[in-house]
Amino acid sequence: LLVGLVILIQLSDLILTKDISAILLKLIIFIAFVYLGISLIKNVLKETKRREQLETLTKKLEEVNVQLKKLDKAKSEFVSIASHQLRTPLTAIKGYVSMALEGVYGQFDDRFTTVLKNVYGSNEELINLVNDLLNLSRIEAGKIKLEPEMVDINNMLEAITNKLRINADQKGLIMIHNSAPLPKISIDREKIRQAILNLVDNAIKYTEKGKITISSEKQKNNLIIKISDTGMGLNQEEISNLFISFKRGESG
Repeated sequence: LLVGLVILIQLSDLILTKDISAILLKLIIFIAFVYLGISLIKNVLKETKRREQLETLTKKLEEVNVQLKKLDKAKSEFVSIASHQLRTPLTAIKGYVSMALEGVYGQFDDRFTTVLKNVYGSNEELINLVNDLLNLSRIEAGKIKLEPEMVDINNMLEAITNKLRINADQKGLIMIHNSAPLPKISIDREKIRQAILNLVDNAIKYTEKGKITISSEKQKNNLIIKISDTGMGLNQEEISNLFISFKRGESG
């Protein structure tokens, strides 16, 4: 409407002009404005169309996002329910195998005892896996529960070292626990133990030769725990993905 109104005014002014030179000048201006005006209208129409398409896409994305949130919630609930259901039979298996190893059902020869120990170990791994899944679903749901208590970190590190030393020995690796005297601190014992256990286990898994060193020290008001190894390590890109779920380095 604005462009049309200005064109009408210019056209009227052009018709009323008597001087030839003025007519030529105003005609050039009129043609230039018509061209620019049409270009402006086209651009406005294109922008309007793009905005309408963007609004449509935004609405579709919002609908998809709502569906994804529902699916994510359903996935977390499924993992939680499945984990709970799996723990019951696994705990029962652990109990029966444990009683068998203790001789409740009579004595077994060494071969069968070894088999039972393998079954017990595999069952423990499954229980830990189920617990990991349960913790993951709780973390995603924002329902993780911390149970702090006073813990001696050095005792925990020593226990982890002793637990995994056999795995290191089997690969010919040296395991060293070197920590300064530290005060007890308030932490969730099981969750911190699991985090350190996972780091040490990975250090053993991805180190072909050399050693794994576990240490701790107090720096001002912080307690620093270090797990270092002589393995292949991570590049910068892999380090940036450390806290993204299900991301692994190429060596893994």
